Amino acid sequence: MGNGVSKPKNKTGKEIVRQKLENAGKIGVLSLQEHKLKNIPSRVFAISNLRTLDVSKNELTGLGDISSLINLKTLHCDENKLPSGSLVGVTKLKLQILTAGGNCLGKEYIAEGENVLISPLPEIPATIKQIKLDANYFSSFPSQLVSPMLLKLEKLDISMNNLASIPSEISNLKQLLELNLDNNSIVSLPNEIAQLQKLKTLSLRSNNIRGKGNFSP
Repeated sequence: MGNGVSKPKNKTGKEIVRQKLENAGKIGVLSLQEHKLKNIPSRVFAISNLRTLDVSKNELTGLGDISSLINLKTLHCDENKLPSGSLVGVTKLKLQILTAGGNCLGKEYIAEGENVLISPLPEIPATIKQIKLDANYFSSFPSQLVSPMLLKLEKLDISMNNLASIPSEISNLKQLLELNLDNNSIVSLPNEIAQLQKLKTLSLRSNNIRGKGNFSP
């Protein structure tokens, strides 16, 4: 017999959002998780001192004028409907943490009226320390995630995609401490992964690794 206690749901509604926006202007932190948002409210982009924004578990297909939040350090936008190219606004920010798992960033997308395939990811800010992009339909490892500019990246989660290989450029991530590659289709690892001298955690659960491949720990 249960105790009859149910998990409280996040309060929503225009008045709740208004109160949160006012408070965010004072503390620089705003959570609009689970508000059934299809767009980020325009008033959010006027909060010049905003450092942390959580818009996870909504119905977003874009991030609006996110590049205007010049002081933003942490952005959580997991479990929305964000397509390829929708993170373009983060390029101009000095983000340290970006989580965008459970979206559609890796699905091929051609802009309406154009015959140009949209790049799944934009250039990632060199300030980034943590990236979480699990469950995003990536079939190949995004080159933006192994840029030599990412000298501060410490944690990378690209699990639950459909990756078959890891690029040799993974060695560019000199400060990487944790790499989560769970639930992909990886068959082998490049030798270059051994050059990640600071790597403490490498997770490869539920892949297709055959022996050690070319990788020698």
